[in-house]
Amino acid sequence: MKRILLFGLFLAAVFPSCKKSSVWTDEMLKEYNRYNLTVGTQTIGAIYKFTEKPILVETAERIIAMGSNILKISLNPAWQENAYNTETPEIFRHAPPSVIASQEPAVKAMLDMDFSYILLWTATPEVDWTDGMSEKELEMEYQAIWDLAEYFRIRFKGTGKKFYIGHREGDWLLLGSFSFTQERIDTVRIQGMIDWYNIRQKAVDDAVNATVSDTEVFQYPELKNTLFNTLDYIEKNMKAKERLKGKRVFIGEYGFPQYDYPEKQAYCSLNVMKAGIEWGCPFILYREMYDNEGRSYWMIDKNNVEQPVYKAHQTFYEEMKKYVREYIDAERHIPDNAEFRNWEVQVLSELRFI
Repeated sequence: MKRILLFGLFLAAVFPSCKKSSVWTDEMLKEYNRYNLTVGTQTIGAIYKFTEKPILVETAERIIAMGSNILKISLNPAWQENAYNTETPEIFRHAPPSVIASQEPAVKAMLDMDFSYILLWTATPEVDWTDGMSEKELEMEYQAIWDLAEYFRIRFKGTGKKFYIGHREGDWLLLGSFSFTQERIDTVRIQGMIDWYNIRQKAVDDAVNATVSDTEVFQYPELKNTLFNTLDYIEKNMKAKERLKGKRVFIGEYGFPQYDYPEKQAYCSLNVMKAGIEWGCPFILYREMYDNEGRSYWMIDKNNVEQPVYKAHQTFYEEMKKYVREYIDAERHIPDNAEFRNWEVQVLSELRFI
């Protein structure tokens, strides 16, 4: 017998009894639309689609339909050939990131969607830090990242969007393999990655300081984590950043293969979401909307069926948006981060299969 899985919530929000006007100002509406819901997903290298649209556009639209305002993608067509337009000119396959962002049709369409937080794997052609960064490579990397950050700051001024310039999984990049037993890393490779990070950060900082805009741009390194201990260790060793307050380490990618247990996939995901929120991660990103490896890491399967993990995210978004709306109605401002996270944990704790 086919099992039907639904998600149920039994929650009650308590707000002051003296309810104020429900008419929102433009600023209140902007703050509501931009509010960081913490939980999100990504679309990188999906291996199927259901429309004639580029995969990047199709999956981004479905992520919005699910209720999310957070997105993670690759900005390099060479990493996900099918995600862009099927007739993408060859120039985009090895173009600087600012050219892809400003000229590639599928990317432009996605960037214009209602995402407030966009995380991007970004690479610069002809820059290879693994054998050390030459002066020419440092100059090329600086210019490429500066151009990208400046483009975001100018093009999306007035939207309040936040862009996070990152890269493919940094632990594997540093190792140079997918080995779990490798004990040594060449010192030249280590220094090359350090120099690469530093020049990218300088480019972002310089571009931000050069342009007045409400569009924020940041750099982030991507690593795989074992949650609390690793998160604590990374956070403790990060230098303070004036533009960023609070905890800055987030879960850039996690996921579970479904195999024959869709409810277990959702259950495990809810536990990661709750743990990340309790620790204080600004983002917790599920891998991913459509499967990209043929191992059922999906929210929507190859038959276009929304899985329990999708339903869990959708229900979570509905509850959290309702909470923020009601809070703004009552208090005339958005909830602070601590209040919001307390409610997130309660929602996730009471989310059940029924």
